[in-house]
Amino acid sequence: MEKASVRAGVIRWAVLAAAVLVLVALDQWTKVLALRHLAGHTSVDVIPGWIRLTYVENRGAAFGIFQGRSFILGIFSTIAAILIIWLYGRIPVGKDTVLARICLILILAGAIGNQLDRLIRTFVVDMIEFYLFSFPVFNVADMMIVIGGILMFVLAFFFPKQLESMIGNKEKKTADKPDAASEAAPEGAREAEIQEAGDDSSHG
Repeated sequence: MEKASVRAGVIRWAVLAAAVLVLVALDQWTKVLALRHLAGHTSVDVIPGWIRLTYVENRGAAFGIFQGRSFILGIFSTIAAILIIWLYGRIPVGKDTVLARICLILILAGAIGNQLDRLIRTFVVDMIEFYLFSFPVFNVADMMIVIGGILMFVLAFFFPKQLESMIGNKEKKTADKPDAASEAAPEGAREAEIQEAGDDSSHG
């Protein structure tokens, strides 16, 4: 039983590490391409009238908010990453909690992707722009954070039990599990009854 539990824990953290690594690598790859092919050039249409690629150096948070506050954003991102990892560790392994784990993986990968930019380049590389309507230029990491957040709202409304598993599952299991004293009590009562029956027969 203990070996199975250890194995499940190892698999859980291996999945988190592998998924985050792949997603962060994808985000950084798109940013390297933007630095090589978009920096210093005019915008490139992807879907004319809808989406274009525009190189922007973002010194704020996602979608250009909190400009010039990289240090504060770095602290916030680190705290958020630790919180997400802690929540991920509380989710039980199973098919019914897959969506909850995906949400946290996406948000964590997006936060790490943008934080790497701040550490390496002192700014975040943005390149995706919707120009059909006014919207800040963003990147793949921003998309991961937004998609993860949207999925979290979906969980809250349609699958609340998956969110409950992050905050109350372990406590519930502990409460439901009978303690050793309560399990031992019936055994002690049965032994007492057997001994009393034996005493009565000897007296008879």
